[in-house]
Amino acid sequence: MAFRPPKEAEPRAIFTFLGPPGVGKIYLARVLCSMLKEYKGFKHFDLERYSDPESLDQLLIPQMIGQEIQEGELVRFLRATPRAIILFEAIEMASSQLQMALLDLITKEEPDSGINCREVIFIFTSTLGSAIYQGKEFQTTFRHSKARAQGLIMDAIAKGKKVGDETVQPAITPKLLATLAQNYIILFNRMGINAMVHIGTDSLLQLAEHFRQKGIALEFPDLKGLVILLVISLGPTISAKKVKQKLPDEVLFKITRSVRQLTSSPARFIFKLT
Repeated sequence: MAFRPPKEAEPRAIFTFLGPPGVGKIYLARVLCSMLKEYKGFKHFDLERYSDPESLDQLLIPQMIGQEIQEGELVRFLRATPRAIILFEAIEMASSQLQMALLDLITKEEPDSGINCREVIFIFTSTLGSAIYQGKEFQTTFRHSKARAQGLIMDAIAKGKKVGDETVQPAITPKLLATLAQNYIILFNRMGINAMVHIGTDSLLQLAEHFRQKGIALEFPDLKGLVILLVISLGPTISAKKVKQKLPDEVLFKITRSVRQLTSSPARFIFKLT
C-alpha cells in the first residue's frame, strides 16, 4: 500500500516505511539495494542508539579521534559513497536535534558539510500509526480517498510523543514529518506464511551462494518444504527478521556439527526432509 509522491522530490528519493515490528521493512530496504545495481553503497542506522542529543556529534559533527579529526559517521560515508541507499530505522527514536540536523542535510542544496544528497535514496522506518491502518475502516478510506487516508496516518504520527531533555516532545519533529508526508509513504501489514516462506527461501539461497563461492555445494531437494518446516518451528511469534536470521543459523549449525564429525571437509551437503 503506497501513496504517490509529488512530481519533484529531492534528493533522489525519500521513502517512509510504516508498519509494526517484524513485517519486513528492513528486509525490503536491503532487497531494494540489491536490485538497484547502480547504488553500490548501503548504510543502516538503528536510531534507537541515537536517542540522546549527543548522538548528533557521532553522526554529523567532526570529532577528535586519537590524534586526528574525523568527520561524523554519516558524513564520512556519504562523502565516500555519493550514490547510496541510507536506511534510518526507527526515526521516532532519534533525538529531536538529530532529526532536524538530518533534515538539513537531506534538503539543503549545499549544507555546511559540503555533502550533496541528490543521488542518495533515504529510507526512514517507523512503527508509529501502525495501529490505525490495520483496521477495516482505514482500508475502506484508502480505497476511496488516498489523500484522506494519508491525512489520517500523518495525524496519528503527529500525536506520537517522547520524552527528551526532561520535556514531552513530538516523536517526529513537525518539519521532518512534513517532508516525509510530501514523499513516498509505504504501509506494511503483518505478513502471512507465504511471505515468510519467500523470505526464508531467499535467505537460504544466499547462504548456498556463499558456500558455493567457497567450493562447497548446498543442495535442497525440497527447498520449499524445508523452509515451511523451519518457519513454523520459529512460532508462536514469527517475524521477517527472525526468519532471515534463524533459518541460515539452523542450517549452519547442522553443517558445523557434521564437519566436526568428519575427518575431511566435504564438497557437498544435501538437506532432505524425513
